Amino acid sequence: MKLIEECVGDNNTQAVLYKVVTADRVVWHREEPLAVEEDTGVIKYDCRVHPGNFQHFSFGGKETNPPPPFNDLLAPLEDIPVLDKEGKEIIGKDGKAKIKMGYGGKAKGIA
Repeated sequence: MKLIEECVGDNNTQAVLYKVVTADRVVWHREEPLAVEEDTGVIKYDCRVHPGNFQHFSFGGKETNPPPPFNDLLAPLEDIPVLDKEGKEIIGKDGKAKIKMGYGGKAKGIA
C-alpha cells in the first residue's frame, strides 16, 4: 500500500525503537537507554513512515524471535504463567493458572 500524507501525521511525529544487544540477550526499548555497558550495542530504529513510502507487513513465527509489539515492550514471546512474589503460579477463581499472553505466532491487529 502506498502511503499518502493523511496516513502518516506531521513532521513532528516520532516512532523510534532501540535494540540493545549484549553477548547473551537482546532487549527492545521505546526510550534511549541512559547507561550501557562497554560490550553492549545500541541500534536506533526510526520506525516512521513518510508519504510515498510503501508499507509491507510480514509476520514471523516464534522461532524468528520478532521484536515485541510497540505498545507492550515487556510482552513475552510465548505464553507464561503469572507468578506471585514467592514465585508460585497465581490461580484464578475458575481454578486455572493465570497466563500472560505472548505475542509470538499470534495474529496482529487490534491490541
